[in-house]
Amino acid sequence: MKNKTLVFLGIGTYILSVLSSAEDLSGNYTAPVVLIAVSAIAMLAFTIMVVVRLWKTQKVTAILFLVSFLITLVYISAPVKIINFLLFIWVVSLLWAMAKQEKFSKINIITKIENYYLNQPVNEAPDLKEYTAEEYQMFEMAGWVKMLEDEKIYHGKETNLNGNLWNTVIGATNGKIYKISLQIIDSDKKHLENIFKSTLDYVIKEMDKYSEHPFLSKRYIWDAQEENFIYEQLSKFGQYCINIFITSNSIREQVQNYISKQ
Repeated sequence: MKNKTLVFLGIGTYILSVLSSAEDLSGNYTAPVVLIAVSAIAMLAFTIMVVVRLWKTQKVTAILFLVSFLITLVYISAPVKIINFLLFIWVVSLLWAMAKQEKFSKINIITKIENYYLNQPVNEAPDLKEYTAEEYQMFEMAGWVKMLEDEKIYHGKETNLNGNLWNTVIGATNGKIYKISLQIIDSDKKHLENIFKSTLDYVIKEMDKYSEHPFLSKRYIWDAQEENFIYEQLSKFGQYCINIFITSNSIREQVQNYISKQ
């Protein structure tokens, strides 16, 4: 069973246990015996699956969750209920984090576009031309902030992706490529939308379904442990463009260090 499925099973089991534990003013259970029995069996099954799933990575949590379940079989009080609830929330959050990790591990990010690939030494990448001082200045005026060590930006040669030619810009730090940016600009909206749709179909076929897609947007994100891939369509001043950003997460530590110093 997948961790995400186990999370939903746990939530359903917990709700069932709350419903089955209802009492009247005399302290007697009001739920049908069958419901109480089903709830107990479901909670037992969930507890066993949680202990098995967490035993290798979260042994202490697994033991505490098992002990709390066994205690509720013989003794129930307000403090015990509170502790059980907090443990349940903690376990569910761990399982959810593991489910997200599962999702990341399955995504196979496109990291190579023709002769350019992430973490490639700059001196091995063909036809690169570093930005001029004026281009760097314009980039900064547009909002770019230099955060990385020996960070440089290059024009690359046009690259072919899914039968279309893309303007290519390369970002590098410490002599290695950390970002590949592709762009197509066109004043013909319909033509660009056709390219956007066909390329979206292509990248979904190559990488499987995206990780994120903000509601009603034309922005799609694939997020993995080592890289991320952003695909978007924008329009401004009568021009339409498609952007692709492929970024290595090797820069994460540098970015965090920069932010911590601000």
